[in-house]
Amino acid sequence: MYTDVKDAAFQIQVLDLRYDWMRRLEHIFSVEQFDYLTLASRLLEFQYKKNLHPSAIPDAPTRLALVRDYPELAITMVGRYLESRRILDTTRSAESQYEVLCGILRTLDHCIVRKECVPQIVGIRGVTRREDGWYQTDSAKQFALSEYGNRRHFCSDKPDYADALMAVIWRENGGYHVETYAGVVSPNGIWPEGTAHLCSGQYRFRLGYHRTFDPDHIAAVQQLRQNWPQEWVSHETADSIRYIALEGTSPIEVVRSHADALDISPEDIEAAEVAIAHRDPRFVDAYKIKINIHTCAFNHASSLGCQNILPQYYTDFIQTLERLANRQRETMGFALDIMYSLIDASCIP
Repeated sequence: MYTDVKDAAFQIQVLDLRYDWMRRLEHIFSVEQFDYLTLASRLLEFQYKKNLHPSAIPDAPTRLALVRDYPELAITMVGRYLESRRILDTTRSAESQYEVLCGILRTLDHCIVRKECVPQIVGIRGVTRREDGWYQTDSAKQFALSEYGNRRHFCSDKPDYADALMAVIWRENGGYHVETYAGVVSPNGIWPEGTAHLCSGQYRFRLGYHRTFDPDHIAAVQQLRQNWPQEWVSHETADSIRYIALEGTSPIEVVRSHADALDISPEDIEAAEVAIAHRDPRFVDAYKIKINIHTCAFNHASSLGCQNILPQYYTDFIQTLERLANRQRETMGFALDIMYSLIDASCIP
C-alpha cells in the first residue's frame, strides 16, 4: 500500500496533539522540532516494524503501541519524586525564578515562550506556599503509598484545597517577570459520567469567559466585580454569572475518575489512555470538555475539572494577562494564545 508521507505530515499537524507529547515523540525518533515530514517517515517505519496499518500518523493502534514501547509517552499523573522539598525559591530575583520555572518546563518537554510580552502559565500541583518559596507537600507520596479510595491528591474537597502554584511568567522591556498565585487544579465535585481530571501537559488558552451557577462562586465574583471594568462581566441572570476567564483552544486531555469518587485508579488511567488514542471526545476535545481557568469561592474550589485561581489573586492575574494581550495587539495586531502547563510536583526532577 502506498502512503503519501507529505499528506501524513499535514494530518499530524491538523491533529494538534499536545505539545509536550509531540516533543517526546520527536526525541524518541531523533527528529528536529516541527519536522513533520521526517516524523511521518519515522512513524511509517515504526508501523511496518509492528505490522500496523501504514498510515504514517499516530492513529489509535500506533499511539497505543508507542505507549507500550516508550513509557515516557504514557499518561503520568504522579511521578517518582515524592519527598517534600522546595520547588521555587521566591527570595531570589525574578530572573532566577523565571529560569528555574523554564528549566522545569524544558526538562518535561514543554514549550518555553520567550517572545516579548507573551506570558505563559505554569501550574504545579501538590505544593504549598511558605515565606521563602513554594514547597512540595506529601500529597503525592500518600497517593502512591495508599490504597484506592483513601487518596486525595487529585481531589480539592479537603481542608488544604488550594495546593497548586499558578505562576505567570514573561519577558518585557528586557526584564524577567514572575507572578505567583495560589490555585486549585483538582475538582471538588462529582460528575456522574466521570469527573474530568486534566492530564499533566501543555495546552493553549485565550482570554474569554466562564459561567458559574454555584452560589458561593457567584458571591465571590460579585464581590470582586466592584473593582472590575464593566466588560469583565458579560452576562448575568438570577442564578448565574458569566465573567472574564481563560478558555482552552487546543484539545484538552483528561482522565475521568469512575463511580462516586475523585480518586484516580490505574484502571481510570488505562481507560483514558485508550480513549485519548481513539480521540474519544469525552476524553480529548478542544471545546466540549470546557476546562477553563477561572476563580472560585472564597472558602472552597469551584470546579468539576477547571483550574482555579483564588479570588484574592484573580484580579491581578487577569489584569496582567489582559495588559500583555493589549501590548501584543499594539505590536502585532492580535493577541497570541497563552500556553498553560500543568505539572505534578512529583514529576519535577
